[in-house]
Amino acid sequence: MFLSAFLTLSLIFGYKALIKVSVAPSETLVTENAAPLEPTEPEEVAEVEPEPEWRSYRVQKGDVLGSILPKFGLPTAKVRAAALDIIDLANLRIGQEFRFQFQPGAETPDEIRFALGEDDTLIIRQNGEEWTAEQEKIKFDIQLGYRHFVVETSLWQAAIDEGLRARDIAMMAEVLQYDIDFNTEIRKGATAELLVEELWQDGKLVKLGAAKILLFTNKGNEYQAIRFTNSRDVTAYYDSNGVSRESPFLRSPLAFSRVTSNFNPKRFHPIHKKVRPHNGTDFGAKTGTPVRSVSDGVVTYAGRNGGHGNFIKVKHMSPYETSYSHLSKISVKKGQRVKKGQIIGKVGSTGASTGPHLHYQVWKNKRFVDAMKVKFPKGKKLSGGDYTAFKSQKTDVWAEFERLKAKESGDQGID
Repeated sequence: MFLSAFLTLSLIFGYKALIKVSVAPSETLVTENAAPLEPTEPEEVAEVEPEPEWRSYRVQKGDVLGSILPKFGLPTAKVRAAALDIIDLANLRIGQEFRFQFQPGAETPDEIRFALGEDDTLIIRQNGEEWTAEQEKIKFDIQLGYRHFVVETSLWQAAIDEGLRARDIAMMAEVLQYDIDFNTEIRKGATAELLVEELWQDGKLVKLGAAKILLFTNKGNEYQAIRFTNSRDVTAYYDSNGVSRESPFLRSPLAFSRVTSNFNPKRFHPIHKKVRPHNGTDFGAKTGTPVRSVSDGVVTYAGRNGGHGNFIKVKHMSPYETSYSHLSKISVKKGQRVKKGQIIGKVGSTGASTGPHLHYQVWKNKRFVDAMKVKFPKGKKLSGGDYTAFKSQKTDVWAEFERLKAKESGDQGID
């Protein structure tokens, strides 16, 4: 009995041992009707080429080109000379950025990138012992889009809410600056409509470009501006009749300001405490704000003038004259010719003034007129082939404007 049990256990354990040996990793298993497995070669792993390294440097106060480039082991004179036909890198501004490309294992960079603007980059490359430079422009896919907004609290906020940027708002103000002072004359309910270039890259809208059509309505008055390039390759904006939006006169002597006191022949004077005519318009601005001549002309007075303090008077095309009072600085001389938009002085508080501001006066036929209401001469009208081309282009862009406007509003047709 005992022997029988022992033999049985031996057989059991022996069988298990045999099974264990048969599945050992060193053995090759072969199944019925299956070909033997061929030994496989290990897969080759592709070597990954090391990528160049980019390092950045942002210009700080006190930096000059000759203090930046040597930090990266670069020759200042050669790099500057290479870029000189495009830009003089000696004229740097705080915050501008250099990007340097280092090849793997290199101690000095072989390429420099420097932003020239929003869409342009300066690329400087090493070629042996020499350096070369080129200007690279970002390429966009351009589509036309429609934008519309209504001023509720401020023009700025309404435009930003519609996706416009600061430079887009400045563009609108520049196009219509001869008709409207965007700082002082915009009222609640004013509306803007634009047919504008949309700049796309890799399927994403990056920003807005130039406006093809700008319609602006303010205080019941509609202003149209249509972009057109004439036969001399000059691009400008015109009204629907082909008259240039660029008038010989700017609407305001300050780029950014606010009216603090309007033209009023019966105003109560804050200093003299009696009714005295206020034959001009006061613009509130900080001391030092640049003052522009509103049109081409000749300076007929530049100096102190009683209660006007530092004072400039300019004679323009007949019958117009303008003057600028309470200046902190005068930048022109009597008899000097000035251009429209030229800086002639800076805002101050000289003379009979209660604080920094510009007192601006306009004469027409030797009589004071309200600078905010005077009708200055209009721009020139297109003629000949330019006018014919303008009418044809206007028809095309206007049709696209109406189509996109209808699409935006959900309409299927145009009445």
